[in-house]
Amino acid sequence: MRVFDLFLRSFLLLNFLFLSFYSSLYAQAVSQEEERFVLSLEDVLRRARAQSPAAKRAETRRENNYWNYRLFRSNYNPQLRLGGTVPAFSQAFSNVVQPDGSILFREVRQNLADLEIGMEQEIAATGGRISVNSSTSRFDNFLAPEGFPQTQWQGVPVNVRLNQPIFAFNPLKWDKMIEPLRYEAANKAFVEEMEEINFIVTSIYFDFLVAQANVEIASLNLLNTQDIYKIEQRRYEMGATYEDKLLQIELQVLQAKQDLAQAQLDLDRSSLSLKAFVGLNERSQLILLTPAEIPQAQIDFSKALDLAFQNRADAVKFDIQNLEAEAAVARARGERFALNLNASYGLNNAALQWTDIYTNPNTQTLVNMSFFIPVLDWGRNKARMGSACQ
Repeated sequence: MRVFDLFLRSFLLLNFLFLSFYSSLYAQAVSQEEERFVLSLEDVLRRARAQSPAAKRAETRRENNYWNYRLFRSNYNPQLRLGGTVPAFSQAFSNVVQPDGSILFREVRQNLADLEIGMEQEIAATGGRISVNSSTSRFDNFLAPEGFPQTQWQGVPVNVRLNQPIFAFNPLKWDKMIEPLRYEAANKAFVEEMEEINFIVTSIYFDFLVAQANVEIASLNLLNTQDIYKIEQRRYEMGATYEDKLLQIELQVLQAKQDLAQAQLDLDRSSLSLKAFVGLNERSQLILLTPAEIPQAQIDFSKALDLAFQNRADAVKFDIQNLEAEAAVARARGERFALNLNASYGLNNAALQWTDIYTNPNTQTLVNMSFFIPVLDWGRNKARMGSACQ
């Protein structure tokens, strides 16, 4: 009996918990289905700007354009870089050419490690690059003969390098003119998108109000037609009217029902469009308030034209297209030939101890100028210039 009593109590407790859980879910579902929103035009516009998918897409594009602009700005800032190879170990047999021309295979077991740190700065005016560097290298020969050092050090305490293209296309110069305009156009495009959202939401809002009024009119018309049909039916029973007239009024009742169904369908379609655009649950009930007053806008044509040139993104995009065309011509001219200057000046040293590298280092100077000039290109440069000038 005790076992049966315990089983019965457990069964009742589980049933109670299940019913409580089911009741809470049902109440939550009912409350969600019966969620109602009484909104004015300002409320709907505010929700659309904050929650609509179109506004989210506009915000995402705006953020992407912001980070692209930040990336452009970072090209003009100094960059601190660290690089090297740690380690570069090799163990193999290598062929070594002897003084008499013969080849002797010798085992090689060595390691080379190097590390360099430098500060690099782009020169926007000329398109060159200047950097200040410091580096050190360690070489280990694990099979060094007796009496020879196993470890050697080499280092550059300080070094200044310059890489300067001459008469070449300078992307930094053109980016400095184009990218700020591109960022400005992106911001103006964002404002245009938000205003476009306001325009679309306002149109849907008033479509909903019109559909809502049509439902009210159709409902009232159906009620009136049904009342007239009841009166005419009583008159027909009393013999005071004809069957043809009764049938005509019955046809009007059917037409009123059809008009009400169509009005309700238009209202549901407008409601779904508005809910989908502003990001509301489709089961929500909307009650929209009619604006108290609608302002009368008076627009001066010349002022509107001036404001369009000031605020429209297309006006800025036109300037961007002109600059991009000029940049394409400059790029084509810069690709006719290549002339590059590389210069380096600093101190370097080699020693058996790392600290000895910085003791009485020697001067290190490197200068070279490379060039590339096409002698015969079968009209390639001419075609490139012609294509860029179009």
